[in-house]
Amino acid sequence: MPFSTITEIRNANKAAGGAWFDQPCRAETAIIDGHYWVESRAKAHHEGDGRWYAAVHVTDDGRVKYLDHDQTRLDSVDAARQTIEEHRNG
Repeated sequence: MPFSTITEIRNANKAAGGAWFDQPCRAETAIIDGHYWVESRAKAHHEGDGRWYAAVHVTDDGRVKYLDHDQTRLDSVDAARQTIEEHRNG
């Protein structure tokens, strides 16, 4: 099932027993192809000011994960969008 909003994803994730949205995060894009988005989170105090960005995927049943565990903390929305495009294009 493709999703249209973060609220739909949040509800599906919670119904699936997930806790993805228990930590503060911000959607930086609209939902892409019903299953992807770019989110940001505040950097830890020792990392300095600002935010880091990540490409995120949700399955039809509401399970959420980062697309790339090795490079989750990206420096920009554009870098995270590129990760999504690479994943979508295989």
